[in-house]
Amino acid sequence: MKNKKYMDMETGEVVVGAILPTDVNTNYKLTDLRQVDNYRRTTERGAEMQKFNDSVGSYTFALRESVNTLFSNELFNDTERVSIMYIGSFVDYNCNLMTNNNMLMDKKLMNKYVRIAGKYNAFNNFYNKLIESGILTEEDGCLKWDNKLCFKGKPQLHGNKINNCYRTYDQTLQRLYENNQPKSLSVVFRLLPYVNKFTNELCRIIDVPTYSADDLYSPQEVAELLGITDPMDKKNFVRRALKIKVGNEFVFMVSKVGKVAKVTINPKLVWMNGTAPEHTLLNLFELAKK
Repeated sequence: MKNKKYMDMETGEVVVGAILPTDVNTNYKLTDLRQVDNYRRTTERGAEMQKFNDSVGSYTFALRESVNTLFSNELFNDTERVSIMYIGSFVDYNCNLMTNNNMLMDKKLMNKYVRIAGKYNAFNNFYNKLIESGILTEEDGCLKWDNKLCFKGKPQLHGNKINNCYRTYDQTLQRLYENNQPKSLSVVFRLLPYVNKFTNELCRIIDVPTYSADDLYSPQEVAELLGITDPMDKKNFVRRALKIKVGNEFVFMVSKVGKVAKVTINPKLVWMNGTAPEHTLLNLFELAKK
Protein backbone atom coordinates (compact mmCIF):
# COMPACT_ATOMS: atom_id res chain seq x y z
CA MET A 1 0.00 0.00 0.00
CA LYS A 2 1.49 3.37 -1.06
CA ASN A 3 1.50 6.59 0.96
CA LYS A 4 -0.20 9.56 -0.74
CA LYS A 5 -0.89 13.15 0.21
CA TYR A 6 -4.40 14.01 1.41
CA MET A 7 -6.04 17.02 2.98
CA ASP A 8 -7.59 16.59 6.39
CA MET A 9 -11.05 18.09 5.83
CA GLU A 10 -11.40 19.08 9.49
CA THR A 11 -8.08 20.88 9.90
CA GLY A 12 -7.02 21.70 6.34
CA GLU A 13 -3.66 20.07 7.08
CA VAL A 14 -1.97 18.15 4.26
CA VAL A 15 -0.95 14.75 5.58
CA VAL A 16 0.82 11.73 4.16
CA GLY A 17 -1.04 8.47 4.59
CA ALA A 18 -3.27 5.84 3.10
CA ILE A 19 -7.01 5.42 3.13
CA LEU A 20 -7.85 2.22 4.99
CA PRO A 21 -11.43 0.88 5.33
CA THR A 22 -12.82 0.83 8.85
CA ASP A 23 -16.10 -0.62 7.61
CA VAL A 24 -15.98 -2.68 4.43
CA ASN A 25 -19.27 -1.29 3.08
CA THR A 26 -19.33 2.38 3.96
CA ASN A 27 -16.66 4.06 6.06
CA TYR A 28 -13.07 4.96 5.23
CA LYS A 29 -10.54 6.51 7.56
CA LEU A 30 -7.34 8.39 6.77
CA THR A 31 -4.46 6.73 8.57
CA ASP A 32 -0.93 8.18 8.62
CA LEU A 33 1.30 5.17 7.97
CA ARG A 34 4.06 6.82 10.00
CA GLN A 35 1.75 6.61 12.99
CA VAL A 36 1.04 2.97 12.15
CA ASP A 37 4.78 2.28 11.96
CA ASN A 38 5.42 4.08 15.26
CA TYR A 39 2.63 2.11 16.90
CA ARG A 40 4.08 -1.15 15.56
CA ARG A 41 7.56 -0.32 16.86
CA THR A 42 6.18 0.74 20.24
CA THR A 43 4.25 -2.53 20.47
CA GLU A 44 7.35 -4.55 19.54
CA ARG A 45 9.48 -2.73 22.12
CA GLY A 46 6.82 -3.35 24.76
CA ALA A 47 6.77 -7.06 23.89
CA GLU A 48 10.58 -7.24 24.11
CA MET A 49 10.55 -5.54 27.50
CA GLN A 50 7.87 -7.92 28.75
CA LYS A 51 9.91 -10.88 27.50
CA PHE A 52 12.99 -9.58 29.36
CA ASN A 53 11.00 -9.01 32.56
CA ASP A 54 9.49 -12.49 32.32
CA SER A 55 12.95 -14.02 31.95
CA VAL A 56 14.39 -12.19 34.98
CA GLY A 57 11.34 -12.14 37.25
CA SER A 58 9.44 -9.52 39.25
CA TYR A 59 10.97 -6.13 39.96
CA THR A 60 10.66 -3.33 42.46
CA PHE A 61 11.15 0.35 41.72
CA ALA A 62 13.71 2.17 43.86
CA LEU A 63 13.91 5.97 43.90
CA ARG A 64 17.36 7.21 42.90
CA GLU A 65 17.54 10.09 45.36
CA SER A 66 16.20 8.02 48.23
CA VAL A 67 18.85 5.34 47.63
CA ASN A 68 21.53 8.05 47.61
CA THR A 69 20.16 9.44 50.87
CA LEU A 70 20.05 5.97 52.44
CA PHE A 71 23.72 5.29 51.69
CA SER A 72 24.75 8.57 53.26
CA ASN A 73 22.51 8.11 56.33
CA GLU A 74 24.81 7.70 59.34
CA LEU A 75 22.03 6.09 61.38
CA PHE A 76 22.80 2.85 59.51
CA ASN A 77 26.04 1.02 58.73
CA ASP A 78 26.83 -0.55 55.34
CA THR A 79 25.48 -3.99 56.25
CA GLU A 80 22.21 -2.44 57.41
CA ARG A 81 21.90 -0.25 54.30
CA VAL A 82 22.34 -3.25 52.01
CA SER A 83 19.87 -5.21 54.16
CA ILE A 84 17.34 -2.41 53.68
CA MET A 85 17.64 -2.72 49.88
CA TYR A 86 17.20 -6.48 50.26
CA ILE A 87 14.09 -6.17 52.46
CA GLY A 88 12.60 -3.73 49.96
CA SER A 89 12.52 -6.50 47.35
CA PHE A 90 9.74 -8.17 49.40
CA VAL A 91 7.32 -5.23 49.17
CA ASP A 92 3.93 -5.80 47.51
CA TYR A 93 1.68 -3.39 45.59
CA ASN A 94 0.20 -2.10 48.87
CA CYS A 95 3.66 -1.50 50.37
CA ASN A 96 3.25 -4.46 52.73
CA LEU A 97 6.22 -6.76 53.25
CA MET A 98 5.43 -10.26 51.97
CA THR A 99 7.49 -13.45 51.91
CA ASN A 100 8.02 -15.27 48.61
CA ASN A 101 5.30 -17.66 49.81
CA ASN A 102 2.84 -14.76 49.95
CA MET A 103 2.79 -14.62 53.74
CA LEU A 104 2.65 -11.27 55.48
CA MET A 105 6.06 -10.66 56.99
CA ASP A 106 6.24 -9.86 60.69
CA LYS A 107 9.24 -9.02 62.85
CA LYS A 108 9.98 -12.68 63.55
CA LEU A 109 9.93 -13.62 59.86
CA MET A 110 12.04 -10.59 58.94
CA ASN A 111 14.65 -11.71 61.44
CA LYS A 112 14.89 -15.06 59.61
CA TYR A 113 15.49 -13.36 56.27
CA VAL A 114 17.88 -10.60 57.32
CA ARG A 115 21.50 -11.45 58.07
CA ILE A 116 22.31 -8.89 60.77
CA ALA A 117 25.06 -10.57 62.76
CA GLY A 118 27.34 -9.25 65.47
CA LYS A 119 26.66 -8.15 68.99
CA TYR A 120 23.74 -9.42 71.03
CA ASN A 121 20.37 -7.91 70.08
CA ALA A 122 21.77 -6.61 66.77
CA PHE A 123 18.57 -7.34 64.82
CA ASN A 124 16.35 -5.61 67.40
CA ASN A 125 18.57 -2.53 67.21
CA PHE A 126 18.30 -2.58 63.42
CA TYR A 127 14.53 -3.07 63.52
CA ASN A 128 14.12 -0.16 65.94
CA LYS A 129 16.17 2.09 63.65
CA LEU A 130 13.89 1.18 60.74
CA ILE A 131 10.91 2.28 62.82
CA GLU A 132 12.68 5.40 64.04
CA SER A 133 13.62 6.48 60.51
CA GLY A 134 10.12 5.87 59.13
CA ILE A 135 11.31 3.32 56.59
CA LEU A 136 9.19 0.72 58.38
CA THR A 137 5.88 1.15 60.17
CA GLU A 138 3.72 -1.36 62.04
CA GLU A 139 0.11 -1.09 60.90
CA ASP A 140 -2.79 -3.44 61.67
CA GLY A 141 -0.51 -6.44 62.09
CA CYS A 142 1.36 -5.65 58.85
CA LEU A 143 4.81 -4.23 58.25
CA LYS A 144 4.51 -1.28 55.87
CA TRP A 145 7.49 -0.15 53.79
CA ASP A 146 8.20 3.49 52.93
CA ASN A 147 7.23 4.02 49.27
CA LYS A 148 9.63 6.96 49.10
CA LEU A 149 12.41 4.37 49.08
CA CYS A 150 10.96 1.57 46.94
CA PHE A 151 7.61 0.29 45.73
CA LYS A 152 5.79 -1.85 43.19
CA GLY A 153 3.39 -0.55 40.56
CA LYS A 154 3.46 2.45 38.25
CA PRO A 155 5.67 5.27 39.59
CA GLN A 156 2.96 7.84 38.78
CA LEU A 157 0.63 6.18 41.30
CA HIS A 158 3.23 6.93 43.99
CA GLY A 159 3.79 10.51 42.83
CA ASN A 160 7.07 9.72 41.06
CA LYS A 161 8.49 9.97 37.55
CA ILE A 162 9.87 6.88 35.84
CA ASN A 163 13.13 8.73 35.07
CA ASN A 164 13.80 9.03 38.81
CA CYS A 165 13.53 5.27 39.40
CA TYR A 166 15.56 2.10 39.05
CA ARG A 167 14.06 -1.31 38.40
CA THR A 168 15.77 -3.68 40.81
CA TYR A 169 14.97 -7.30 39.96
CA ASP A 170 13.77 -9.07 43.10
CA GLN A 171 15.08 -12.59 42.59
CA THR A 172 18.50 -11.37 41.43
CA LEU A 173 18.81 -8.96 44.36
CA GLN A 174 17.74 -11.61 46.86
CA ARG A 175 20.20 -14.19 45.53
CA LEU A 176 22.93 -11.55 45.49
CA TYR A 177 22.30 -10.84 49.18
CA GLU A 178 22.11 -14.52 50.07
CA ASN A 179 25.29 -15.46 48.12
CA ASN A 180 27.53 -12.69 49.48
CA GLN A 181 28.44 -10.91 52.67
CA PRO A 182 25.98 -7.97 52.82
CA LYS A 183 28.68 -5.45 53.74
CA SER A 184 30.62 -6.28 50.56
CA LEU A 185 27.58 -5.32 48.44
CA SER A 186 27.52 -1.69 49.51
CA VAL A 187 29.62 -0.84 46.46
CA VAL A 188 26.84 -2.08 44.13
CA PHE A 189 24.22 0.31 45.47
CA ARG A 190 26.61 3.21 45.93
CA LEU A 191 27.34 3.12 42.21
CA LEU A 192 23.71 3.14 41.03
CA PRO A 193 23.65 6.96 40.64
CA TYR A 194 26.25 6.63 37.87
CA VAL A 195 24.50 3.99 35.73
CA ASN A 196 23.57 5.17 32.23
CA LYS A 197 19.94 4.20 31.65
CA PHE A 198 20.54 3.04 28.06
CA THR A 199 23.80 1.09 28.35
CA ASN A 200 24.22 0.30 32.08
CA GLU A 201 27.76 1.67 31.84
CA LEU A 202 29.07 3.79 34.72
CA CYS A 203 29.08 7.20 33.15
CA ARG A 204 29.07 10.94 33.84
CA ILE A 205 25.98 11.19 31.62
CA ILE A 206 23.11 8.93 32.63
CA ASP A 207 20.06 10.00 30.61
CA VAL A 208 21.14 9.93 26.93
CA PRO A 209 22.33 6.96 24.86
CA THR A 210 25.30 8.65 23.17
CA TYR A 211 28.36 10.11 24.86
CA SER A 212 32.11 10.30 24.45
CA ALA A 213 34.84 8.09 25.89
CA ASP A 214 35.71 10.93 28.27
CA ASP A 215 32.27 10.57 29.87
CA LEU A 216 32.92 6.97 30.94
CA TYR A 217 34.33 6.19 34.37
CA SER A 218 37.41 3.99 34.25
CA PRO A 219 37.76 1.29 36.95
CA GLN A 220 40.21 3.53 38.82
CA GLU A 221 37.80 6.48 38.64
CA VAL A 222 35.01 4.26 39.93
CA ALA A 223 37.17 3.53 42.97
CA GLU A 224 37.73 7.27 43.45
CA LEU A 225 33.95 7.83 43.40
CA LEU A 226 33.86 5.68 46.54
CA GLY A 227 36.63 7.67 48.22
CA ILE A 228 39.46 5.22 47.48
CA THR A 229 42.67 7.05 46.59
CA ASP A 230 45.58 4.73 47.40
CA PRO A 231 46.81 3.03 44.16
CA MET A 232 47.05 -0.41 45.76
CA ASP A 233 43.63 -0.03 47.36
CA LYS A 234 42.20 0.88 43.95
CA LYS A 235 43.57 -2.32 42.42
CA ASN A 236 42.26 -4.39 45.32
CA PHE A 237 38.85 -2.73 45.01
CA VAL A 238 38.58 -3.57 41.30
CA ARG A 239 39.60 -7.17 42.00
CA ARG A 240 37.01 -7.52 44.78
CA ALA A 241 34.23 -5.86 42.76
CA LEU A 242 34.83 -8.17 39.81
CA LYS A 243 34.39 -11.19 42.06
CA ILE A 244 30.85 -10.24 43.12
CA LYS A 245 28.47 -12.77 41.56
CA VAL A 246 24.86 -13.93 41.62
CA GLY A 247 25.13 -17.67 41.13
CA ASN A 248 27.32 -17.85 38.04
CA GLU A 249 26.40 -14.33 36.87
CA PHE A 250 28.82 -11.45 37.35
CA VAL A 251 27.45 -8.16 38.67
CA PHE A 252 30.19 -5.97 37.17
CA MET A 253 32.06 -6.30 33.92
CA VAL A 254 35.20 -4.38 33.01
CA SER A 255 35.98 -4.18 29.31
CA LYS A 256 38.55 -2.29 27.28
CA VAL A 257 38.70 -1.14 23.67
CA GLY A 258 42.03 0.42 22.82
CA LYS A 259 42.82 2.75 25.70
CA VAL A 260 39.19 3.13 26.80
CA ALA A 261 38.24 1.04 29.84
CA LYS A 262 34.68 0.97 31.13
CA VAL A 263 32.60 -0.66 33.86
CA THR A 264 29.12 -2.08 33.17
CA ILE A 265 26.57 -3.37 35.67
CA ASN A 266 24.43 -6.42 34.92
CA PRO A 267 20.93 -5.40 33.70
CA LYS A 268 19.48 -8.51 35.32
CA LEU A 269 20.10 -6.78 38.65
CA VAL A 270 19.17 -3.19 37.82
CA TRP A 271 17.71 -1.60 34.70
CA MET A 272 16.32 1.93 34.33
CA ASN A 273 15.03 2.04 30.75
CA GLY A 274 11.48 1.31 29.60
CA THR A 275 12.75 -0.74 26.67
CA ALA A 276 14.62 -4.04 26.94
CA PRO A 277 18.43 -4.08 27.16
CA GLU A 278 20.25 -4.54 23.88
CA HIS A 279 21.02 -8.16 23.02
CA THR A 280 24.72 -7.29 22.74
CA LEU A 281 24.74 -6.14 26.37
CA LEU A 282 23.01 -9.30 27.58
CA ASN A 283 25.28 -11.48 25.45
CA LEU A 284 28.43 -9.94 26.96
CA PHE A 285 27.34 -11.04 30.43
CA GLU A 286 26.35 -14.45 29.07
CA LEU A 287 29.83 -14.87 27.58
CA ALA A 288 31.45 -13.68 30.82
CA LYS A 289 29.77 -16.35 32.93
CA LYS A 290 30.80 -19.10 30.50
